[in-house]
Amino acid sequence: QLVNQCFQQRRKTLRNCLRSQLDPAGGDTLPVSLDARPETLSVADFVALSNHLVARSRDRSPNG
Repeated sequence: QLVNQCFQQRRKTLRNCLRSQLDPAGGDTLPVSLDARPETLSVADFVALSNHLVARSRDRSPNG
């Protein structure tokens, strides 16, 4: 799902692709640069990014 979202629009940076999932206050400390383009990331980068976003959503959920 994350990979699909990142590759839906061509030539977008992660900042633009993941805008809806990022902290609007800019408090996210991501394992990859938001200025990177999806095609430059390795599989390991996507795994780290996905794990980070899942962990963050669990931390913020009321049932977490």
